[in-house]
Amino acid sequence: MEFIEKILPTLLVVAAGFITWFLKDKSEKLKFQREKLIEEKRLNYEKILEPIIRVMAGVKNKAEMDKALKQIQSFDYKKSAFQLMLFGSDSVVNAYNDYFQYLYKNESNLDPYKMLNALGKVILEIRKDLGNDKTALKEYDMLRFMITDIEKMKE
Repeated sequence: MEFIEKILPTLLVVAAGFITWFLKDKSEKLKFQREKLIEEKRLNYEKILEPIIRVMAGVKNKAEMDKALKQIQSFDYKKSAFQLMLFGSDSVVNAYNDYFQYLYKNESNLDPYKMLNALGKVILEIRKDLGNDKTALKEYDMLRFMITDIEKMKE
C-alpha cells in the first residue's frame, strides 16, 4: 500500500505529461498540415487565375489575349484546374465552374457585367477559402481596383 501511495502520484504526473505532450504534438502536426494545404491551395489558385488576369490586363492587346487563351488550353492549366476540383472548397469549385459555364454558353454574346460578376464570385470564394470567410466584401468589390464603371454591376 505504501508503494502505491508513493509511486502512483509520480506515475500519474508522468502519464499526464506524456498525454499532454502527445496531444500537443498531434495538434501541431495538424496545424502544420492545414497551413501547408492552404499554401498549396493559394499557389494553385494563382495558377488558375493567371490567364484570367492576363486577359483583364491585355484586353486591348491581342498578343496577351492569345497568350492567355493558349495558357488556358495548356496541359499545365488543365492539371491546375483538376487540382482545383480535388482540393478547392465546394464554393470555389462551384463559382469557377459557373464562370466557365457562363463563358462557354455565351461565347458569342458575352454580357461583360455578368461575366465580371461571375469572375468576382470566383475571386471572392477563393478569398473566403484562404481564411477570410467572414468578409463583408461583394463580388464587384473584388474587381473595383481595375474597372472604372464597376458601379453598373450593382444594378
